[in-house]
Amino acid sequence: MRKYVVEITETLQKQIEIEASSAAEAIIIAKQKYREQQIVLDADHHTTTEFEVQRKTKSKDEMER
Repeated sequence: MRKYVVEITETLQKQIEIEASSAAEAIIIAKQKYREQQIVLDADHHTTTEFEVQRKTKSKDEMER
């Protein structure tokens, strides 16, 4: 039986309002608040989960060939 490396990616998403003089400044403020854990995303903000095979590993039989 072969073994596979499967990557699991979960996406969390939250919309917040930021007061700023520009869109660029709003992103800077949001990033700062996120780093300082003033904005926290948790399981309630889950939107998608994806599963993707990254590669298969060789079985012992395949390695001996």
